[in-house]
Amino acid sequence: MGIPASYVVDRDYFLPYKNGALDTSRDARGYPTYGPTLKPDTVVASLFSKKDLATFSTAVFSNFALASTMLASVGFYCFRWSLEIDLVSTPSTRTRLFTECGVAPSKQTERELLIERKKQIKKQDVLVSAVATVDPSRLPRTYRYIRKALVELVH
Repeated sequence: MGIPASYVVDRDYFLPYKNGALDTSRDARGYPTYGPTLKPDTVVASLFSKKDLATFSTAVFSNFALASTMLASVGFYCFRWSLEIDLVSTPSTRTRLFTECGVAPSKQTERELLIERKKQIKKQDVLVSAVATVDPSRLPRTYRYIRKALVELVH
């Protein structure tokens, strides 16, 4: 039909967690760590030539900017970690998450949000508030990149 399509995915779509599961694959601050090889059950092999697939395989693990550019060329957009974790990684949206989740000042750490409140930060009202009340220029880099790319696709 020739209708263009774009896909937005979390990084764990392409890479497995380092220790098999998210909860056992977190760094000291609570961010996920990933294994260095692509998951076998994704569409990535059909997106790139063998040469580009090898480049992407390395990039998605260690050069996220290059991986993002490669994915955008085939209509895919990927969060650095995930929809909610990317919000935690940026001070402006993290501050909003602390407010929305009612985190006491003495507990305001990334780890608190990522581990102790991992279910709460996935809730739609929390996510929407964290994004809607922050100036677009202060959103996480991945959000700005995806937002810009999707606007360009519509025009």
